[in-house]
Amino acid sequence: PMGPFFGLPWQQEAIHDNIYTPRKYQVELLEAALEHNTIVCLNTGSGKTFIAVLLTKELSHQIRGDFRKNGKRTVFLVNTASYVVQQAATVRTHSDLRVGEYASVEETLTWIENKWSQELAENQVLVMTCHIFLHVLMNGFLPLSKINLLVFDECHLAIMDHPYRDIMKMCEESPSCPRILGLTASILNGKCDPSELEEKIQNLERILKSNAETATDLVVLDRYSSQPREVVLDCGPYVDKSGLCERLLNELDEALNFLNDCNIS
Repeated sequence: PMGPFFGLPWQQEAIHDNIYTPRKYQVELLEAALEHNTIVCLNTGSGKTFIAVLLTKELSHQIRGDFRKNGKRTVFLVNTASYVVQQAATVRTHSDLRVGEYASVEETLTWIENKWSQELAENQVLVMTCHIFLHVLMNGFLPLSKINLLVFDECHLAIMDHPYRDIMKMCEESPSCPRILGLTASILNGKCDPSELEEKIQNLERILKSNAETATDLVVLDRYSSQPREVVLDCGPYVDKSGLCERLLNELDEALNFLNDCNIS
């Protein structure tokens, strides 16, 4: 069967019991993320979330302990509530870690400190929307010093006026900022003049205090990324029922005749 990572062709591998073999480029980016804060820039369907899970597992010795003592927590942030369940399921599928998911802003706003203390004691990885996490930070329910890894899904949103940016401002002011991992398939979040490309990437790196990385072997990456569905449509001869085409041709003929009479080429 197809794996959960955006339709990757996992069935080509000999896979057993939810143990997936990471691709070479995923290992390459994991090694970078272990060394420093990293923005993973890969196409949709290339397994960015899997890299986040691999990094979470590599650092899991920091979150397996008792939170009330020396244990920390990993926080996985998404932009919208609809992605919370999906990303939490991915972490559960590929690890033995206890995962909590938080999608309703209305519900979590009513939680008092004791409720959050219970959630933090029971779960090692917390998947939530950025709006909920900002509320958690601002109320001191989970200090940044107790977070070992902070994952930003669709991290390019931090360029705009967005909760991601507010969260990073709080990280800058904290004496103990967690490891940062950004995930994006659209690093610039919109159109960009090529002359401004480097400046905009550097701006995102500055905001997230990270280095932007992608696969060095783009040919191999293309093999495993989602491919667009291509459709070929045969078009017959164009029939101009409005007469517009004939009028335009007449206008062009008149203009060409005028230029010829003026000996302009």
